[in-house]
Amino acid sequence: ECVVMALPVPLRTQFWNDRGRERSRSRVTRTRKKQRGEEGVLRRSWAQGRLSRLLSVFKELAAEHELEALLAKILNCATEISGAESASLLLHNAEKGLELRMAKGTSEERWARDSAAQEMAETVWLDGEALVGSGGGPGEHGAGSSGLRSLACIPIRGKAGLRGVV
Repeated sequence: ECVVMALPVPLRTQFWNDRGRERSRSRVTRTRKKQRGEEGVLRRSWAQGRLSRLLSVFKELAAEHELEALLAKILNCATEISGAESASLLLHNAEKGLELRMAKGTSEERWARDSAAQEMAETVWLDGEALVGSGGGPGEHGAGSSGLRSLACIPIRGKAGLRGVV
């Protein structure tokens, strides 16, 4: 464009209106429109896939009437959707506070030793807001002290308010 702008006006006009240039401009424009259309279709199909997965999760959860099976499905769906290696479900007990109710890919003993995860769960319980932490090496505060690269903690809400933490 800088070279063309340096040309005298009559030559500039001739350059821009050249038939070969018009063909290449229209070809590029068609390609760009096609790419934008394909990107839009991909975005819509990705969003529709996420929405249909979310609806299927709601159906699965609504179909379950036994508490233990429901908690297991919640944990399975949470690990599947998040891609997590392990997950823990903690429910609030009026006498004991947050209590490990179910775990997937981890053990109760590991949970008992994992002060960073416990501290994060308590914080989420008190604040009612989700937290994500990424840690340094082992021995540092945060996800690193649990031996994990990252931790995510999400509150579980019910009609009566906060019920627990995943």
